[in-house]
Amino acid sequence: MATVWVRVQNPPGIVKVVLEAVCIMLGIKPDRKPDPTTGKMLDDYWGPSVKLLGDMKFLDRLRLYDKDNIPPAVMQKIRQKSVSAHIHTHLTAPFPGLPG
Repeated sequence: MATVWVRVQNPPGIVKVVLEAVCIMLGIKPDRKPDPTTGKMLDDYWGPSVKLLGDMKFLDRLRLYDKDNIPPAVMQKIRQKSVSAHIHTHLTAPFPGLPG
């Protein structure tokens, strides 16, 4: 599976959002890239995500992650990144009748 995503330059939004959250939880730093429209520097987790997917111990790291004791600072950072808003947008977009 990892080899498929390694070749994808622009993955579906939901894939990026989930892997961004995983990187944050595992303490993996993002790349800094300029926004093409504003020039403002943004965190880009896709490059680090690709490396993470290629890590032979990736699944072990996920299995061993203490999901019941995620530090509040980590949860706050994920929330600040509006992960839930991105997920909600991507999941409800195909279903316009769902409440927003």
